[in-house]
Amino acid sequence: MTRRVVVTGFGLVSPIGNTPEEFFNNLINGVSGIKFDPDMERYGLKCKVAGEPEISIQEEQIIQKYNAEKLSSAVKYSILALESAAKMANIKLSNKFDTPLNEDLGIILGSLSGSVDLYLQFYQKYIKQGKIHKFRPLIAETMMNSGVSAYLSGITGAGGCVLSNSNACASGTESIVLGYERIKNGSLKQGIVGGYEAKSMLSWSVYDSMRVLGSDSNEEPKCSSRPMNEHVDGFIPAAGAGILIIEDLEYALKRGANICAEIIGGFINSGAQRNGGTMSAPNCSATVKCIESAINMSGIDLSSIDYLSGHLTSTMADVLEIENWTKALKRKGADFPYINSVKSMTGHCIGAAGAIEFIAAILQMQKSMIHPNINCTPLHPKILKLIDINSVPLEILHKEINNFVKLSLGFGDVNACLVTQKYKQ
Repeated sequence: MTRRVVVTGFGLVSPIGNTPEEFFNNLINGVSGIKFDPDMERYGLKCKVAGEPEISIQEEQIIQKYNAEKLSSAVKYSILALESAAKMANIKLSNKFDTPLNEDLGIILGSLSGSVDLYLQFYQKYIKQGKIHKFRPLIAETMMNSGVSAYLSGITGAGGCVLSNSNACASGTESIVLGYERIKNGSLKQGIVGGYEAKSMLSWSVYDSMRVLGSDSNEEPKCSSRPMNEHVDGFIPAAGAGILIIEDLEYALKRGANICAEIIGGFINSGAQRNGGTMSAPNCSATVKCIESAINMSGIDLSSIDYLSGHLTSTMADVLEIENWTKALKRKGADFPYINSVKSMTGHCIGAAGAIEFIAAILQMQKSMIHPNINCTPLHPKILKLIDINSVPLEILHKEINNFVKLSLGFGDVNACLVTQKYKQ
């Protein structure tokens, strides 16, 4: 039996908005959410700008409703994103953990660092002062890498698999592929999938010490993230969460769910740090294989692909990514599809990036609009030799999108790719 997998809801928390409506409005208008961060200056990072979600009083009240005000920002962001996604998909949540057990529902959420934002606080408050006996029970939700997924299972009653994947910057997209595969093979009927990333000086300082963060635009935060630009300086760290509800089509139709899109292909692989691949650089042949495999699974023609949601982080790897896209799609120059980078406005949301960008792609497909890339000019000359400048939108494009391909790449030479189309009965 061939099972079709559809998206029935989504929600997010991001540097440019915490509802799909606010997020899309800022995205389509090229509004940057990157700002100066005094914490980064206080801790001595060279990069002093970041993308951090702003949580309103009303959103704080939602967090309190689920008794999560003392938990990490990773849990808080995920609760807000889930509530929005569940409302869209008509799935019941409970702050009393009393929803019926649903064995058809599973959770797979990805993150690079989990709830690492509270590690430093616990160290300074308890370990350093020799007060480890003061640890509270909430340490489990806060410190376990699976804590966020476990907490959300209590809110939803998810009785299927409850998993936490971690594959660097590919984590969010990888979680969607993993959920897609489980629904396709019949082991789940519904999945809560996506990714999250907390703001953390511990993890961000590591990237800063690796010299992979941009630091030449601290005085101009909105210009700091420059995907595909000739003058890239490094990625800009960011935090947030993106959560989607995906379902078996028949299951969704039986319960009268709204269908937003259909996932028709997904693939995950690794370059194993061979053939030029390293912990921080891609094995290009593996990246090409990942894209090709996802598209082959979908059954669509290469010539029919309308839009690409790039990984494109504002590093020198952007040139390699574009080259890998051209090889996988066998399309160059003016024949190359439109491509853009959400990170030009949000910064790099690490484990949440793929899920947030996947939601952005769905919104663009629903609205028949392609968002502009900001800060990308002058385009890198090596990119201009590969694709036409018109493939990189600088202004809003009004264009019907019937399908798109989303690619995420991660440290460790890992790749994840999704192919999605408009739902057709």
